[in-house]
Amino acid sequence: DANSQGDMARQELERRLEERAASLAAAQEENEQLRAQLSDATLQGDSVRQEMERRLEERAASLSAVQRENAQLRAQLSDANSQGDMARQELERRLEERAASLAAAQEENEQLRAQLSDATLQGDSVRQEMERRLEERAASLSAVQRENAQLRAQLSDANSQGD
Repeated sequence: DANSQGDMARQELERRLEERAASLAAAQEENEQLRAQLSDATLQGDSVRQEMERRLEERAASLSAVQRENAQLRAQLSDANSQGDMARQELERRLEERAASLAAAQEENEQLRAQLSDATLQGDSVRQEMERRLEERAASLSAVQRENAQLRAQLSDANSQGD
C-alpha cells in the first residue's frame, strides 16, 4: 500500500511536472512572441519617434521662418508708420500753410470788398456830382439857348427894321 501510494504520489508529481513543463513551454513561447512584438513595437516606436523628431525639426524650422518673417514685417510696419507719420506731418504742415493762405486770401477779399464798397460809394457820389453838374450845364445851356433865341429874334427884328 505504501508503494502504491508512493507510485500515485509520484505519478501525480510527474503529471503536475508535465503540466508545469507544458505551461512553462507555453509561457516561453508567449514570452518569445511578446519579445518579438516588443522588438517590432520598439522598431515602430523608433520609426514613429524619428518621424516625430523630423516633424518637430520641420515645425521648429517653419516656426523660425515665421518668427523671422514676423520680425521683418514688424520692422516694415515700423518703417511704414514712421513714413506715415512723416507724410502725415508734411500734410499737416501743408494744410496749415493752405489754411494760412486761405485766411490771408479771405482777409484780402474783405479788404477788396470794403474798397469796392468805398469806391462804389465814391463812384455814386462822383456820378451824382456829375449828374448835378450835367443838369446845371443843361439848365445853363438851355438858358443860353433861350438867350440866343431872343438875341436872334432881336437881331432879326433889328435887321427887319433896318431894311
